[in-house]
Amino acid sequence: MHSVISYRAGIPHLTLALLLATCAPCASAAAADDYVLDQAALTNLKMHAEQADPRVQCYLYVQLVHHMTELAGHQLEQGDTTNAAATLAEVSTYADRVHEHLGDSSKRVKDSEMLMHRTTQRLSGFIQRASAEDRPMLEGALKRLNQVQSELLTAVFKH
Repeated sequence: MHSVISYRAGIPHLTLALLLATCAPCASAAAADDYVLDQAALTNLKMHAEQADPRVQCYLYVQLVHHMTELAGHQLEQGDTTNAAATLAEVSTYADRVHEHLGDSSKRVKDSEMLMHRTTQRLSGFIQRASAEDRPMLEGALKRLNQVQSELLTAVFKH
């Protein structure tokens, strides 16, 4: 009888644990990478991307594009348009590197495309909240990232 009581008492906990395990990723998946890395983490990611195996460099550069886009959005929200413009210039540089290394990439192409899609969505959201004077700078960055996302999507279908 004791085992039955323990078993029954464990059912609500097990159900709750299963519910949390299945719902938590859903709730956090949309915002999993939407945070601003500190300067040390960005520098570390840059070094890692430059020294990585060519087959994964594309994905690492997409991560850099994403995190730097988040940083630019944060800078704009803080009213720091000068640094946001510099960060977006870096975003463009890393978008070019995604383009350059796309042919070398055989790993994580789908992940790269999905993260780039998420990044373009986030940048679109920043544009909607930006002042009229900041929008052209953001729209230029969005145009470039849309091109790279299109290239990544094409690569997904080739693999």
